[in-house]
Amino acid sequence: MLPEHLPSSDTPLLELLVVPGAAVREYDADPTVADAVSATDADAVLPVPPHENVAAQRLLHAVEQPVLRADRGMRPSTVATPDGELVVVAAPAPAPDTLPETPADLGPAETTPRRVVVVSNAFEMRVVPRNRETVLDGLAAYLAEIPDAWQPSPDDSAETPAVVHASTTVEAGHTTTQQLPAAAAGRQSGTGSRTADPPGSAAEVSVDILGVGQASNMGAAADTTSHDLLHTTLYASGHVTTTPLDPGNFGLHAVEQVGDARADTLRSHGVRTVTQLRDMSVDAVANTLDTGQATARTVTTSAEALTTGTIVRTSAASLPDDPVFIDVETDGLGASVAWLVGVLDGGSDSDAYYPFRQQTPGDPTAHLEGFATWLQGIPRSRPLVAWNGYGFDFDILTEQFREHCPDRLEEWESRRTFDPLYWARNSNNAVLPGRSNRLEAVAEAIGWEPQTSGVDGETAATIYTRWRDAATTADPGEDIPEPDWGRLEAYCEDDVRALATIYEAIGDAPVRTAGGEDDASTGRQGSLSDFS
Repeated sequence: MLPEHLPSSDTPLLELLVVPGAAVREYDADPTVADAVSATDADAVLPVPPHENVAAQRLLHAVEQPVLRADRGMRPSTVATPDGELVVVAAPAPAPDTLPETPADLGPAETTPRRVVVVSNAFEMRVVPRNRETVLDGLAAYLAEIPDAWQPSPDDSAETPAVVHASTTVEAGHTTTQQLPAAAAGRQSGTGSRTADPPGSAAEVSVDILGVGQASNMGAAADTTSHDLLHTTLYASGHVTTTPLDPGNFGLHAVEQVGDARADTLRSHGVRTVTQLRDMSVDAVANTLDTGQATARTVTTSAEALTTGTIVRTSAASLPDDPVFIDVETDGLGASVAWLVGVLDGGSDSDAYYPFRQQTPGDPTAHLEGFATWLQGIPRSRPLVAWNGYGFDFDILTEQFREHCPDRLEEWESRRTFDPLYWARNSNNAVLPGRSNRLEAVAEAIGWEPQTSGVDGETAATIYTRWRDAATTADPGEDIPEPDWGRLEAYCEDDVRALATIYEAIGDAPVRTAGGEDDASTGRQGSLSDFS
């Protein structure tokens, strides 16, 4: 079964960059996709439909990592974790003559993989218009063709690798476990031959399915022209995370003020990489792009930030002193509840992290009361700092206090707040080095390393919502398993420490003057009037 729990922090994993052919046709494989491979630290690249053949040919010349090919006519290719516990094999037409005799044969000598992911384009997801149900076309035929030892069996044991069947024509991130009659799938007998169950047998097998591409047969619901790259992380435990990446955040398109037309102009003048652009003078960029000095300076400054992993401050505006960093976890983008408020009182290395978490699903108040009580002990002169706080966290907390703790609302609304993303991006005070403005992207670009893995905001929201819904609908006395709250609180702690790391880097960065020189003064300890 594909697990619903979080992987342990030391679970072996593989990072794949899934590349739709449409992205390669629109953007250069080199340097755009190559830049994305480097930024994601991908172990391998998987081109998927449409136009996966074209994409594969271009990628082979653009990246050093293995290019896994699931298009017809290719031999199987593999990538594995160093310990061999997780193996991914791309097998375009899985059959006895294209796969090893057993999944265990894929691992290093004397090592049996815990999990093997077989990637092919042999089956696809289809929507039945009449009832809007989805079916997997070609799955039965696919299972009938794969070697006996790769067949799902009702007698699976921990001594044999768990096999996941992945398709490049099923939407990335889609996971399901199909229950099929053993006779329909075929199963391994004691002698290695395939046998059918006796008539009337109720034996079933579980077939774990994973999508790693785009749905090609979903009717109006399908979008097979998406340019998004997909950063897919596979864990030996079976956990999977998939993050869409905009190709426009890589290569020349990642640079501020550089769109399609300017990227084409730069390439026509022999400038193909962000590093080359960074090394140009402001005058050269202005002449090449036929633009003013201000725009050219923005271009070169952005290129510098991206290639050096540094924050470049472009104004003398200062940051407020003595911040308190906060991050909110909710039940999704609709955010009907803020079930966790993480607080870091001090710098990025402070020991004072406080998670105010909802303890019972029917009580959205107690942890907010706890946060508000703690906040009363914090001087009003200290700003509350949240990344994208003006677009999310602060509004969410205001609504939560208004709905659940109205007597605390006035106290909350009297607090000074500060959003460093808004300060940098919207107020043009600094250029950030991330491939996107996501907190983790910016923090990792300047060298921060997360301490948790396998968790993101969407995963945390899903886990919380599943627990809440199960607990609120459970029968009296029914035992509902608790999520791994420690891991979820640690993920939130990661976020506030990442925020503090960015904040400190902004404060330590010299100010870039209009003439392109760095002013050694930094922007800490700003007066409170700067933010009113």
